[in-house]
Parts: sequence; C-alpha cells; structure tokens
Amino acid sequence: MKPIRKLLLRELLMLMGLLVLVSVSFAWFGTRRILDEQIEARSSESLARLAGDLRKDFDNVERVAQAAARWWAEGKLDTTEGAAAGAQLRPLMLEFPEIANLVVVTTDGWGLSCLREATGLGIYQLDARQANAQKRYFFRKGETQSAPSWEPTPYRVFQRPWYTVAQSATGPQWVSAYRFATLATHGISYVIPLRDAHGKFQGAICADIFLDSLSARTWAAQPTPHSQVLVTDETGRALILPRDTASSPDTYHASPFLRTLGPDFLPLFHTLLPRWQASGRPLGAMHLRHHGTHYTCTIKPLEAKGVQWFLSLAVPDQDYLGASRWAVVLLLSSGLCICLVGIWRARGLADRFSAPLETLAQAAHALGQGSAPVLVPSNISEVATLAEALHRAGMAIEKDSELQLKLQHSQRLETVGTLAGGIAHDVNNQLAAIVGQLNLGREFLPADHPSAKRIEKAEDAAQRCAQMIKALLGFAHQTCPALQAIDLNALVRRTGTLLERLLGGRIRLDIDLAPDLGLVHGDLVSLEQVLMNLAVNARDAMPMGGRLWISTRPTPNNQIQLSVKDTGSGIPAEILPRIFDPFFTTKEVGKGTGLGLAMVFGIIQTHAGHIEVKSEAGQGAEFIITLDRVEPPPPVEVNSPTQEMEEHFFAGRRILVVEDEPPLRELLAEGFISRRAQVDTARDGEEGWMLWKGSRYDLIISDQRMPELTGLELVTRIRATGSSIPILLTSGYGLEGMESELARDPHLRTLLKPFSFRRLFQLAKELLES
Repeated sequence: MKPIRKLLLRELLMLMGLLVLVSVSFAWFGTRRILDEQIEARSSESLARLAGDLRKDFDNVERVAQAAARWWAEGKLDTTEGAAAGAQLRPLMLEFPEIANLVVVTTDGWGLSCLREATGLGIYQLDARQANAQKRYFFRKGETQSAPSWEPTPYRVFQRPWYTVAQSATGPQWVSAYRFATLATHGISYVIPLRDAHGKFQGAICADIFLDSLSARTWAAQPTPHSQVLVTDETGRALILPRDTASSPDTYHASPFLRTLGPDFLPLFHTLLPRWQASGRPLGAMHLRHHGTHYTCTIKPLEAKGVQWFLSLAVPDQDYLGASRWAVVLLLSSGLCICLVGIWRARGLADRFSAPLETLAQAAHALGQGSAPVLVPSNISEVATLAEALHRAGMAIEKDSELQLKLQHSQRLETVGTLAGGIAHDVNNQLAAIVGQLNLGREFLPADHPSAKRIEKAEDAAQRCAQMIKALLGFAHQTCPALQAIDLNALVRRTGTLLERLLGGRIRLDIDLAPDLGLVHGDLVSLEQVLMNLAVNARDAMPMGGRLWISTRPTPNNQIQLSVKDTGSGIPAEILPRIFDPFFTTKEVGKGTGLGLAMVFGIIQTHAGHIEVKSEAGQGAEFIITLDRVEPPPPVEVNSPTQEMEEHFFAGRRILVVEDEPPLRELLAEGFISRRAQVDTARDGEEGWMLWKGSRYDLIISDQRMPELTGLELVTRIRATGSSIPILLTSGYGLEGMESELARDPHLRTLLKPFSFRRLFQLAKELLES
C-alpha cells in the first residue's frame, strides 16, 4: 500500500486541476451568457427607440398633410393664389423640418410646392395646365420674391407615383419608397386625395420625407462601434443603409438605395432576413455566423398606412466579448497560484499529522485554494462532522460558480472582485464551522494530549485559508487589509524558506537583514505575497541561474526599506514606466498574465508605502519598497475566562441562533448548550422573526446573508418594535464599510467569520452585561 501522504497529494492535485478547469469554464460561459443578455436588451431598446422616432416623424408628416387638406376643404387654401397659399403653408414647413416637400395640386393643373432645396426653403406656384409645366417662386433662399416670374420646370406632377396612388385611393395612405424626379435622392410620400362632397376626385396633397435624412437617426441606434443597422421594405429593398455602406462614395453614386438585397449587396442581411422569416419572426435575438464573424441580430417590424418596414440590427460578438476574456485569464492565473501554495502546504501537513487529522488538514488547505474535497468517512463523530463541513464548503464553492451567471457587465477586476466576495461569504461560513468544531474538540482533550497540538495546528491552517481569501479580496478592492505592527525581518526569514524551494538549485538566495530594524504597519499575508511575486519575476529573469538578494535597512527619516535585487536580464528603459500596469507582460503567451507587479503595486499603495525600480537592460533589477516605521504596541493583559466561569454566566440564558448553514447552526447551539444556556435555532431570518415574536430571549445571534430575510433586515424589524434586545450579527462577507453605521446601536455587535468560540463567548458576555 502507498503511504497516505502520497495518496493525499495525488488526490489533491487531481481535484485542484479539475476545480480550476470547472471554475474557469463556469466563469467564461456565465460571463458570455450575461453579456449576451445585455447586448440583446440593448439591441431591442435601440430598435424600439428608432421605431418610436420614425413613427414620430411619420405622425408629423401626417399632421402637416392633414392640416393642408383641412384648409383646402374649408376653402382657405387656393392653389391659384400662390402667394397667399405659400404664406399659409410656410409656418408648417418651418415647424416641422423633417418634411422635405409639401405639394398641393388640383386637377385643373394649378398647384403649390414647398420644397427644401440646397439653398433653403423654396415655395413656388406650379402651372401644369399644359405639357410644358412652369413654376414661379414666391419665397426662395430665405427671402420673399417681390416680382416672381414664370420659369420652366421638369416636374410632371400628374406623372408622379404618389398622384397615381391618390387617384385610386379612398383615403390617406403612405406610398412605397421611390426615387424623386428633380432631386438626387429617394423617399416616401404621404398622400391625401382631395374629393368633393360627391366623392369626385379634385386633386391631391403630398408630403414627402427624404429617407437619407433619417440615416443619422438610424445610425445613432447602433449600440456598439462595429454594429450595423439596415432598414428595408417588405420587398427586400434597402431604404436606409448601414453607416459604412452609405458613407462610401463609390457605393453612393452607384445608387444602392432601393436596391434589393442579394449575395453581392449587403450579404449579411440577405442571409439574416430570410432566416428570420423562416424562424417565425422571433421577437428576441438571433445568432448568425457570417464570413467567420459571429453576430447577435435583432429585427423589428414597423408598419404604417400602406407601408411595412423592417429594422434590422447586427452586432458583432467581438464588440462586447473581447474584454471579458481577460477576466477568465485572471481567474485562471489566480487558481494556478492558489494551487501551487496549496501543494506546498498540503505536503507539510501530510508529513506531521496522524491519519484522521491529516485528511482534515489537507482538505482545509484544498478548500482554501478553491477545491471541493471529497467526503471522508470516519467512525469518530468530530472528524465526521468536520469532514461534512468541508464537503459542504466545497458544495458552496460550486454554488457560487453558478451565481456568476447573474453577474452584470463589468470590468475585468470588478468581475473578479464580485466572484471573490461571493466565495468569501460561503467559504468563511464553512471555515467558521471548522474552527468551531476544532475549538470544541480541543476542550475535551487534556492540555498535554498529543492530538491537542495537532488540532491547534489544524486551527492555524483554517485561519490561514481565511487570510488567503482576505488577501484575494484586498487585491480586487473588496476589502481593506487589517494592518498591524509586524516584524519585517521575521517575515523575510519565514518567506525565505519557501523561496529557496521556489527558486530551485540554480539561483542563490542571499538574505541581509538589518538588526534592531523595528516594526512596520502592514498585513502579513499581503507582504508575503509581495515577496513571492517579486521573487518569481526575478526567477523568470534568470533562466540560466544567478543570485537574488533580499535585504532590509532603516532610513534616516524613520522609515524601513525592503530591497529585492537580482542579476537577471534587467528591464529595458522603454517599458520601465509600464511594468506596474495590469495585464502588461513581456513574457510569451501562456507564461505570464501581467498581474504580478500590478498586485505588488496595489498592495504597497494600501500600506501607504512607496515602490521604485532601478534597472538597466542586461544589468539586473532592484525593487525598493519603503514603509513607515511604527512603535510596538503596548502589551495587553488578557484574562481568559474559564469554562466554569462561562457556564456560570450563561446558565439559564435564553439564546436564539439564526443561521442558514446547518453545520454552523448546530455548532453554535452546541457551544452555548455546553455553557448551560437554553438555545433555540432558526434556519433563516423569517423563521427567526416568528420565533422572536412568540418567545422571550436574552440574546440573538444571527447570520447576515440568508434567504427570505437577511440579518440586517431582521435587526430592523426587531428595532422597529422598540425592543433593545442584544444582537450579535455574524458575517462571512457583506458588512464591509458598514461598521460605523452599525456601531450607533449600543446593543448590537458584529463578528466576522471564521471566529473562535473564545471571541464569540466574550462578545456575547459583553452584550448581556450591557
């Protein structure tokens, strides 16, 4: 049989690799689905807004034409009186600039036209009584013509498509798009037939709108830079072209307007529209691959009297999927780094612990790196309970992977921060159960029992997992590190032991520590990460071997400097200003993420420190970190209460425990019951609220993030009744930044997970005494 250490290491390696692969896959597909939903919503919103704008333009055209028809019916608009009729119609044209032309013509050959020309609004009277039609301007180029004269015109009003439609129409209607006779453009017309009381045709009113004037409004509906918008009619003719097509001079002079879609003309939409028709005209988005590019497409019909248009929008996936790929790269790199740390720690635990506790300790480390440990069967109740808690923690990680499907579009670091926050909550819940079970288990062992020391080390390992999660949150700007006075020399010595294995045998590590250095204000785990990242960069810069120096020294202005210097290839001067930029790397694809130095820079900033680089190509590099020196804190005498004292204090107290995680809920109840308290439990905030209303309690201990009703919502309900019952609010993640607001309640305390039973009993005692 193989030694248990090798078996555990092999199983952990397989689980870690599988979990990293599954996590990255879930994150990628979850992000892809969220972005698909967002672009579909934006596309539908853009087309709905465009349809509304076009309908508004159509309504304005109809209003103007109907106003002119009403004046004609009332005898207030006489086409034989050109000057008076033009003055009457001019305010309408000025009020509605989207109308390109307004024509009133009667069957006797007299007419009036209000036309937007290149030089401005022109109003002229039309005489079409003879074959050679004439016109004379009453208003032109912004000025009234005092002595208008007749001039020939090629405009044949009785031959225009809209007039032909008006002759046979029974009421107002729109005319399909056509090319205008005297202007190099195209448009659609709204016609109203003029009939007398007996229904005899007397003439027509036509209001035109240039379709190319709607292009800018149509292009504004593009949600991304490379998306395309096309407007077609029911026959498949292009009415309003995409921006790139319409702005091409060669294409424009080739008259693509009103051209039918085909393989050689807008082939993307030529493929899209028939497929949309064949699919039953779905309201949602369609996915289409065209010439190697994936598109998300949406089509919206637009109907008016006599016409039917189709508004088509195609968005290339690369416009909104490009940035999300970096989030997957960041997640993968973080998982690989955690796996490396976990392998080292798991091997150390396997060498020192006995069989049952070896399994639990390695599972705790695996949990810290994001792996889901298998459920380990055991006849020992404490071990079985801890194993189940670890297994549930792994299930919580998988549950959080599914929750990533609901994350909103965001930026790369924001996506990672949201993921880390969700993991922190559930993992800290399970770590709280682990630490609590270890606390209770140690109480039943004599102080000199061999397993007591092992349980204490397992507690340290679980706390280490919590610190690693906290460091990840700090890099994603979700939490601020808890700074304390630490010995920088001791940190370097402890990290140096790990670095010797990491650097291998070809790189010599020299450590030079100044004596009596003093303390710095910092976070132990974060500063260890800084040393690790700088050492890994130095190792990669010395593939053939070399030397790495790590030294500390005081400065005259009461600061402490940490120097990391190598004999590697150095940093070229042209890229030196960019080395701290996120995702900037000079390594080959797959060998670097560009996050190591960015993380170092961010950590030093949170420590109110400074980092500088001295390097030349081929001469190695030196990173100098400067931190403020602090005085050692005064010693604090801690008088830990004995179990007998706690039993005497909590005896007979009625305590309500509200927690949605069953192992942690049972653990809290067991802890207070062991102190002779009377404990009731609730699975969520709503059940806790019902129990509180029906009973009297001395203390409430509630989790924050729960289904149905959160801890803060439960506190709000209770305080609204006027009750000042002491409440202890616990949280694995989610109360950051609210400490000052919660501190206003003198009968409320917060406790972050994972926590020890000693701290839990201490806070509970303080609340009950108050």
